Amino acid sequence: FPWPIHFPGTPEHRQDSPDSEVHRQTFFFPDLHNKLNCVQGRNYESWMLEDGFPEHYLFIDGDECCDKWYPTETNCPDSEPAVNPEEEHAAWYADPYPNAGYFFPDFTVSSCGFGTDYPSWFGSNGYEKWYLFRTASECCTKYFPTSPNCPYEDQTSYEPGYYWESYQNDLPNDSDAYPVIRNDTFYPDISAGTCVNGTDYPDWMLSDKDFERMYLYKEPDGCCKFWFGEAALLPCMNSIIQGVYVNGTNSNTTDSDIEAERLTKWYPAIKGNNCRNDQDMP
Repeated sequence: FPWPIHFPGTPEHRQDSPDSEVHRQTFFFPDLHNKLNCVQGRNYESWMLEDGFPEHYLFIDGDECCDKWYPTETNCPDSEPAVNPEEEHAAWYADPYPNAGYFFPDFTVSSCGFGTDYPSWFGSNGYEKWYLFRTASECCTKYFPTSPNCPYEDQTSYEPGYYWESYQNDLPNDSDAYPVIRNDTFYPDISAGTCVNGTDYPDWMLSDKDFERMYLYKEPDGCCKFWFGEAALLPCMNSIIQGVYVNGTNSNTTDSDIEAERLTKWYPAIKGNNCRNDQDMP
């Protein structure tokens, strides 16, 4: 690991900042995945700077952000910074250099740990928004709300180091101890009032980056919250529809296969005020 060369470690001394972050202005912006609150900083997602988005996502005044995005949140804006959009940029944002510890879920003990020894995939490809947290309460509330011992370590009691040092020391590559990373996709089915787990979504949901961000999710709660609201979260989560994975586990699935799969499902018959499974749905 390269040692820091840009002392004293403050942003104005870091000439190796990510190209996308150079000369960024500080704004209040909604943290849509992690805190679900407005935060202040320069580590907002890059698409918030694209045409048409800044007026809705970037604010000079924190109250304007709160009024638009979280009007019922009494603790808005949040005083803590957001998790970085990409954790490889942490060295640029963190003080002091080179990195900052995060609270993260440790599923082996059903509690949240703290430090930089989280699994490496927690901090890449967008997973940091779901697995890395600035405060213990955010991590514990999301993953272990009933745990009496959460977190089990914090800034004063953790062992520095990397994930493979404290959790996976000298384990073979085929060891069962390595986590299974699910690659689910969820999209809303408005008529069903819930989300579908599969990749048999309409092509137009993937035709544009904005559509993809709005309609396709890696976690069911994100899909349910956005499309059906907090009040309908539990019913939505309990009624997730199992769709078809066209690419991946079912890579050879054809359109006719998908149609045949759908014909086996139940559907509401409004005229008869009942549910039917007669393959005669509209």
